[in-house]
Amino acid sequence: MNNDEAVFTGVISANGIAWESVDNEICLDCEAISKDIEEDEALDKDAKQDELDCMECFDHEKLIGDWLKDEEGKYYPDENGEYAAIVTSSTFNCVQVVWSKYITEVRAMCSPCFPNQADLDSGKGNIKCYDLPDYLIEQ
Repeated sequence: MNNDEAVFTGVISANGIAWESVDNEICLDCEAISKDIEEDEALDKDAKQDELDCMECFDHEKLIGDWLKDEEGKYYPDENGEYAAIVTSSTFNCVQVVWSKYITEVRAMCSPCFPNQADLDSGKGNIKCYDLPDYLIEQ
């Protein structure tokens, strides 16, 4: 691992995020459920709307930041945007910053739960990784 050139995914506890400042969120689970409901030919328009209204999104992985969708419907980071991150389920309760115009240097890599990713909560060091903008970090 050559830290002079590599820029790793940065991982931060979701508890340290100023969630009120997150204004762009994509839930892949809810998108898939919505698509299934819309394509269900057994449901009429009102039943589809009832199903959509009852849908709840509590513990799903989400994408936050700037993402684009390819022709196959898969998301990828918008490198012209500010940042792109994945919010894990409550099992890990972390945010993985997979691309950002913000880069920082941290002291440690993550545990085996997030291999080859840098720990944004570990303090200053010499491992380069993507970071979130300051306004998203609780002070």
